[in-house]
Amino acid sequence: CIYNLLISIGQPMSLDEIYDYISIFKEVDKEELEIILQTSNKFKSVKYKTYALAEWDEYEELYYDFNRDIESFIQKSKIKKRNWEIYKKYVLSLKNYSLEEVGNIYNITRERVRQIIKKIDKRMGSFSLKKRFIKYVDFVENFIIENGVLDFSNEHHVKELKKIFENRNLIEVIAFLNKIENKFIVLEDRYCYLKSKYDYIISYLDYLVEKTNDSYVCMKTFDSIFSELKIDKNREKELLKLIINNEPKMYVQPGKHKNRISVQVLDEIKRGEQNE
Repeated sequence: CIYNLLISIGQPMSLDEIYDYISIFKEVDKEELEIILQTSNKFKSVKYKTYALAEWDEYEELYYDFNRDIESFIQKSKIKKRNWEIYKKYVLSLKNYSLEEVGNIYNITRERVRQIIKKIDKRMGSFSLKKRFIKYVDFVENFIIENGVLDFSNEHHVKELKKIFENRNLIEVIAFLNKIENKFIVLEDRYCYLKSKYDYIISYLDYLVEKTNDSYVCMKTFDSIFSELKIDKNREKELLKLIINNEPKMYVQPGKHKNRISVQVLDEIKRGEQNE
């Protein structure tokens, strides 16, 4: 059935497209359908959750082996293992180490650390490296688009990413991929979000602040903000609430009705209530 569908369409199809078409004629479980596409020798993955017939030579099969690709990059770039560890410690680590702190850990000067970082950064900017790792950037980007946000505390999200990145520290992985293409932002050491969408949200919140003045307060429900920003996934909504709660120019005040929350712009309101 899937084989004949692809033959009739004549080009790769996404999992959702295949599922939607087959569901017209028979009841099918999407997870089972994906397993068939991943395990059958009749099909091959050519993009994120997009499949073609294995016999179509014009479409290159997509392989993920992050550990092998990392080791290959280090070897071909002739980066010493110790220097790579220094680079990870300073550039990719969750903790913001200073040059001096990294130097103390490895018993070298801060200037030597800087030289190592600069040398590897140059190699990280090569076209060949981007070509090798862009598929991983695409994977994470599409995963976030599909799920609204990547949540490192969510068991299912971690499980799916471990299939690609195995036991690598996922926050370090995101930092590495940002060196390939700066698309992601990590918030609260828990959420990974698209940087472009985060910047858009911040611009939107800045707009709300700019349109206020000393005598006017902008009142909005979260639901109206979700609608204006076209956010419909629950986990993404929770992240937006977190962003607003952490925004010093915003004051979140529970409304009179359940699940109705208003956003009041201007810090003066909050300070005024606290002083009463």
